[in-house]
Amino acid sequence: MRADSGATKQTDVAVIGGTPAGVAAAIAAARAGRDVMLVEPSRHLGGLMTSGLGATDIRPNESVGGIFRRFVGLVREHYASTYGVDSEQVQDCNGGYRFEPSVAERLLEALVAEQERLEVWRGWRLAWEGGASMPEGGRWLVETEPGADVTRIDETPERKVTAVTLAAVDVQGKATGERIRLEARVFVDATYEGDVALGAGRRTGSGARAGRSWASRMPGWCTRTFTTG
Repeated sequence: MRADSGATKQTDVAVIGGTPAGVAAAIAAARAGRDVMLVEPSRHLGGLMTSGLGATDIRPNESVGGIFRRFVGLVREHYASTYGVDSEQVQDCNGGYRFEPSVAERLLEALVAEQERLEVWRGWRLAWEGGASMPEGGRWLVETEPGADVTRIDETPERKVTAVTLAAVDVQGKATGERIRLEARVFVDATYEGDVALGAGRRTGSGARAGRSWASRMPGWCTRTFTTG
């Protein structure tokens, strides 16, 4: 999608990140009658699902509902109609929970195309300015205003994202110099890294948390019982 550099675009819901969660959020908002912009830096929607992670580890499968439930149904229908209901491919797809990346991408694109109020912007990402990292003075271009007069459990003040600046990137992910400002009533941060939240001032951390942070007796430990014959 091309845009006039420096212009401002408005929408009801802006979803940043064409990950599986981002695609689902955008479809749900469009179904609810809202104008939606789904922003993805690459040329492909679906994140890990369309990049090689084609085996889900959801258990039990019957617990799945909503948009993903329809997706796995379409996967199963694809293999059944293409290879036959008794084919090895249908058996291997595990009821639709295992799929080829190309199949996943085609089906997700079809689900997106059903929504007339959903606009996809490929080749755009959250803009960055300043230093190479946040400690060096860099920042994501996210605009906020005070939200509710509350403080979160992690002592982060409530903030509402009102606008972001997007930068166009080429197929190699390099900035082209084009930028656009996007305003929305609601923003959904569907990036894997949480860039919008970080740009809005969300506190972050790395490494294991102390047990007292989460009232955990064994933070960072995984336990498993082994038996021998």
